[in-house]
Amino acid sequence: MPLANGFEPIEGVATAQVRRLAIPRVYPPRDVAALQRLPGIGPNTAAAILVYAWDEPHIFLETNIRTVFLHEFFPRSQRVADARLLPFVAAALDQRRPREWYWALMDYGTFLKRTTGNASRRSKHHVKQTRFEGSHRQVRGGILKFFLSGTKGAAFSSEKIAHAISREPATTQRALDELYGEGFLEMKEGKYWLG
Repeated sequence: MPLANGFEPIEGVATAQVRRLAIPRVYPPRDVAALQRLPGIGPNTAAAILVYAWDEPHIFLETNIRTVFLHEFFPRSQRVADARLLPFVAAALDQRRPREWYWALMDYGTFLKRTTGNASRRSKHHVKQTRFEGSHRQVRGGILKFFLSGTKGAAFSSEKIAHAISREPATTQRALDELYGEGFLEMKEGKYWLG
């Protein structure tokens, strides 16, 4: 799981939440509201999980999909709200094969960004992310990557984790406290493991 642009850690977050549920005869929830009750999963991520995991038709936006609809339906508009895009997404959605449809949109959005620029910057909801390298997001992503890379339920001190991800102990401790508070990690007697 590369951490090049700051977006991949959410994949680890979703994976960790699904793994929490992956005990015998228990499956991830199959509705948006239940998925949203898991830490770190909002409406778009919940809908995307249902589309990609179960091939169920749900409406969601993310940067590549937003790029496609801004490019095709609002080529000269600025600060377009997602609420204006959603009816177009709903009308275009392939009800029989939503997973493939979204794959195609993702590919097309990537192509458009490479060839015409990032139209999603014209979205009202576009927020330029802060630099990822050296950021708190990178520390959190590094911790999740550490635990998802084969620790198999082992528990580690914050000092060991800080050393493993090459970060300062205080910075690592802050991220560990957050991840513990959000339910991603468990902790007992100063040792952490994946929740």
